[in-house]
Amino acid sequence: MMTIPIKVLRAIIIWSLLSLTTLPVTAQEPVLDEIGLNAARAYIFGYPLVLMDETRKATVGDAFNRLNHLRSFPDHRFRRVVRANVDTLYSTIWFDLSDGPIVVGLPASGGRYYVMPIHDAWTNVIASIGSRTTGNDAYTVLVAGPNWHGAVPEGMTLVRSPTKMAWAIARIDTPGGADFVAAHKFQDGMTVQSLASLQLGESAQPPLSAREAYSGYNPKTRVSDLGAGVFFNTLARLLEDNPPATADAAMVDGPLKLIGVEAGKPFPATAKTMSERVSMNEAVYRTQQAVLAVQNQVPKSATYWAGMPGGPRLGVYGTRYPLRAYVAMVGLGANEPEDAVYPNTTQDENGETLTTDRRYVLHLSADQIPPVNAFWSLTVYNQHYYLAENPIDRYALGSRDDLTFNEDGSVDIYIQTHEPEGVPLSNWLPAPQFGAFGLNMRLYWPKERVLDGDWNMPGVQVVD
Repeated sequence: MMTIPIKVLRAIIIWSLLSLTTLPVTAQEPVLDEIGLNAARAYIFGYPLVLMDETRKATVGDAFNRLNHLRSFPDHRFRRVVRANVDTLYSTIWFDLSDGPIVVGLPASGGRYYVMPIHDAWTNVIASIGSRTTGNDAYTVLVAGPNWHGAVPEGMTLVRSPTKMAWAIARIDTPGGADFVAAHKFQDGMTVQSLASLQLGESAQPPLSAREAYSGYNPKTRVSDLGAGVFFNTLARLLEDNPPATADAAMVDGPLKLIGVEAGKPFPATAKTMSERVSMNEAVYRTQQAVLAVQNQVPKSATYWAGMPGGPRLGVYGTRYPLRAYVAMVGLGANEPEDAVYPNTTQDENGETLTTDRRYVLHLSADQIPPVNAFWSLTVYNQHYYLAENPIDRYALGSRDDLTFNEDGSVDIYIQTHEPEGVPLSNWLPAPQFGAFGLNMRLYWPKERVLDGDWNMPGVQVVD
């Protein structure tokens, strides 16, 4: 039986993800046999679907087709997800399209920027709704599953999901606490109900209350703790309502079928030999580590920023299964680049790790200020990618803040733990109290100059 060194498998995963150089192979490394290799491929393929379902359970349970509003920004105590966003308020909807279409009503935004991508169960963006694409007037969407073939009512725009589970994530521009009331008004104007209930003249269901919305466990941790048997059994169950695309036939008829994963059928884990079960569990563990290791090998610009345009396109993945799995693992629900670009770094301009025992400045010359149609912001995170406690409760700075610009049109953002002296405090972005840290720039509705790769982030300069 064929055996493949684990570093070769890891290299295959990483190369196919980002076209990186393969890793060295040593004869002493553990090996995966053929069933292990197929299990690894099947895990990469199915991971986003299983994580989507676990995320749904962790956030709303079985409360499908209801609005779930986030009404305030997170702070340093927030630990549900990494790289928390302090730029926009969120309104989300988990769809179950089994019994017919769902109608989503969006109010006029009054010029307020918002974006609401709708993802299928495999994390692909199937529609992007909002200021960039549909404008700021009132808008009504009819979200239908793969088997619905009715007439679309006048005044509604059809969004067809290839899966019965789908997820809408509205991000609503909210410059700060003083603007919450106006942002809440937009949220309060959103409605969700089934087409059938609307046609009967019934009222839409109210948004979930804080008590109804779950806030418990971390779904990524829950999935990573699943053994091969439970994972593949879950995948088989989900495949029935959320079928793979036609382009996935080689994966369905290959690795999935070879290890016993079939839509709607229990995974035959107990029928496997002990050796096969051990091999599959080893494959799952090693594959998780391989995908996580990619975080340290994502291509970076000459100034050590990752996530710049020109890399792998996010949002719609096709058969790029490793990329899809990686993005799900580190940032589930990613936008298409036309809606948002997320440069990030943990290094200064010399390639050294950003650390709290030094002071830094990000100098944006007039032509380096992020070119956007909406807004940009820079957020600082601790070494675990959580918001860090600081004396002025400031976690981000950006184009909507009262920054002090230099006479030549440039702007300096000072990044350090302690309050800087002799510079505008409006430009201070407090770093964590200790340890390494990272920076995340967010560009909402970036201009063509960004998407074409003609704009790049400058390096973070060391002050001392």
